[in-house]
Amino acid sequence: MMLLRDLILIDPVFEAKLEAKKKGIILPDYADNVLPWRGVVKAIGPDVKLRGLLGKTIIFDRMRADTGSLNKTSGHKIKIDDKDMYFLPETLILAVIE
Repeated sequence: MMLLRDLILIDPVFEAKLEAKKKGIILPDYADNVLPWRGVVKAIGPDVKLRGLLGKTIIFDRMRADTGSLNKTSGHKIKIDDKDMYFLPETLILAVIE
């Protein structure tokens, strides 16, 4: 998949429920919305300055990730094979997990 501009395709990983389930804790449905979102970088555009992101796990700004208006300060949620994914500009990346 070839992305345009400075866009990054993110496959979100909702870890709050996964970690709690391992420990036998039941969390409400909104638990993943109050914690920072993580995701795996699936594709990057040619203008992305952080070139080594492909396949890495990142923490991204969840408040601006799904505004519906794709621009330099917000992202856009899409469905690929019945899975929610996000197109984000690299400015929404808060951290790269090494």
